[in-house]
Amino acid sequence: MAVLVACSVVWLGISHHNLASFRPRHAPLLNRLSEEAITSSKTSMPDPSLSLNVAILTQSLKQEAERTFEGAAYETLDRHPTHTSAMSQVASSDVNSDDHAASSWDVWVWRGLLLIVTACWGANFPVIKASLDVLDSGDGPLFVAARFLLSAVVLAPCLIQASSSAALRAGAEVGLWCAFGYATQAVALALGSQANTAAFICSMQAVVVTLVAASKEGVHARTWLAVALAVAGIACLEVPGILAEGPLSLCPGDLFALGQPIGFGMSYIVLERAIKNHPDDALQLSAMQCLLIALTSLSVLTASTGMAPWQLPWSHLLPSAAVSATDVASAGHSEGAVAVCGNWLVPAAVGYTGLVSTALTMWLQASIFKRLPAVDASIILSTEPLWATGFGMWLLGEAITGSDIMGGALIVSALLANEGVLEKASPMLAQALDATTPQQSSD
Repeated sequence: MAVLVACSVVWLGISHHNLASFRPRHAPLLNRLSEEAITSSKTSMPDPSLSLNVAILTQSLKQEAERTFEGAAYETLDRHPTHTSAMSQVASSDVNSDDHAASSWDVWVWRGLLLIVTACWGANFPVIKASLDVLDSGDGPLFVAARFLLSAVVLAPCLIQASSSAALRAGAEVGLWCAFGYATQAVALALGSQANTAAFICSMQAVVVTLVAASKEGVHARTWLAVALAVAGIACLEVPGILAEGPLSLCPGDLFALGQPIGFGMSYIVLERAIKNHPDDALQLSAMQCLLIALTSLSVLTASTGMAPWQLPWSHLLPSAAVSATDVASAGHSEGAVAVCGNWLVPAAVGYTGLVSTALTMWLQASIFKRLPAVDASIILSTEPLWATGFGMWLLGEAITGSDIMGGALIVSALLANEGVLEKASPMLAQALDATTPQQSSD
């Protein structure tokens, strides 16, 4: 986990290097103001004594501005209109530079938050795996339904504060696309699709998002490079497990698994549009999204079992003597953090996946999509398998292989490629990417 976190810090650090100019520059600006004032005074007032007086006055104003910059600066402009043009140009360029740096800094804060969201989603895999290993074989859909019901119950009160019914409809549309992704995932697994295969196919959501963006407004070649590196990295993480099962592991369920990247990828596209149209409804969009997914999962569960929601065996998810520390160890989790949970493993997993990795992260995701384009977000979200591997090592004591390290390196390279870091390191690569990027029409 330390290596994983270090890679993330390095990525944010390299990107933050471009923000080195984001520093207070009041003193250099004041020096330039003084020079402009002295130059203008010598040009417009040839009398040496008068020029000297203006210079003395300007230096006096500079000392005052060092204590209260804004008041003194504007006072200077008011008292000396002959210097207004020169001084305003200098001030304007400095303010615009600071605003751009501040805006860039905000973008990286939100990218860092999205990386945290992705880490929370990556932790889902070992947490759910440990829980399902100690539950009965038929309790998997019950666990999923409980997860989304908990998130929906927590966020549902926020729906009454929605700004309009249009915001609720937009949230419902996002939720339906997500529900489609989860439904095809469940069908694929039920028809025999291997978890590694389903996870790899799901990672193609970055390709779906990029294709949709390219069809609308075009994307830079570096984005395609980043997507290719991300998919290759995920392949290193997932394909060895698929190959270990042999060619017979491929089944009709894999065809249904193709619905995952479509559902989840389209949910990002629709969410980006929804949050732009309803910027003050991030929480309400998330609540509607969780509600639709919860209703879908509950409907599928009741239809498959023939039981009403209140008749379902919810008690299987509660702490009981049947799930003890011995059961956790016998399921192959004698090492790692989950080994200490004992009979609280399943309810703790339901609480984490429902409250943290669903309710909280979906709200953060909606807020983040106000600041980040869906294409950039999908590439960051492609690090989810990398986080899953790291948390699997920490929580379950799983071993890290050479292919895991290679996959992690490729995924981190994808993040750097999307930010243009690889182009700065290789001018030839930059020229090749620029040459293959379609030129947008100026019409």
